[in-house]
Amino acid sequence: MNSFYKNALYAFVLLALLLQGACAKIPLKDLPTTSTASLHTDWTLRGTGIDIPAEYSVDIDGRTLTFKESENDLPELETGTYPIVIYNTAEHITLQGSNATVSTKDGSVEPLPGWLFTAVTEVSYEIFEKHTVTAAMEQQVRLLEMELTITEGDPERITRVEAQLTGIANNLDIRTRTLSGDHLNVQPAFTRTGDKLRANVRLIGITGTQHLSLRILFSDGREMHTGAIDLSELLKGFNSDKHLGTKLTADIHTPIESGMTASITGWKNVETSGGTAW
Repeated sequence: MNSFYKNALYAFVLLALLLQGACAKIPLKDLPTTSTASLHTDWTLRGTGIDIPAEYSVDIDGRTLTFKESENDLPELETGTYPIVIYNTAEHITLQGSNATVSTKDGSVEPLPGWLFTAVTEVSYEIFEKHTVTAAMEQQVRLLEMELTITEGDPERITRVEAQLTGIANNLDIRTRTLSGDHLNVQPAFTRTGDKLRANVRLIGITGTQHLSLRILFSDGREMHTGAIDLSELLKGFNSDKHLGTKLTADIHTPIESGMTASITGWKNVETSGGTAW
């Protein structure tokens, strides 16, 4: 071994001994027990035309923080791993604990609540290292559009349409993503433009079986009923990918002859961008 390598080896050994001696002199009680972390919220998966909330809340270690930006420092905490729940406030939705509940009246769910976003994740606090956790925000309210084309009958004679869709959830457990609701419905407000009847609702989710029924009123005082139409198969994936909208289209027949009933045929499910509707 030449002198250069010998000297380098001696220097390395000496440095190691010096460091070992220095570390031995640091009392354990003086080592830090707390650390810091930061949070990045990703709002990518949201419907077209839906704005990022102006502010949102973060629950961590028994406290609730309010942030406005996507990048934020979290409070200094003891080292360890902490669960985080993130959510925003939305019109007609009440948050209590981990439950988000859409308001109801006489068993009917509010048809147009605000846009709720949530995320559940965890963050690690470690000594001498600052971690950043990225939370992918999930849109928890989904747009449902319905468009009926009048293919039989005179559209101009229709003065009002009353509708009811059953099997609607109004409660979401943010932590477990569990939906619930018992014997609830929503009442879509249909409007007519030419030969089209259109309505849209925003739902936190569905549960059980979905039946749509219409009551159509005409200018001559007559009315028609469709009966309960089972839409469960068309809506079976409604509780997933809520940033994508669902649009149901069909043809509606409203014959002029007295004694006839209205019927709806040719149902189709068309995935949309999930933002603001027509």
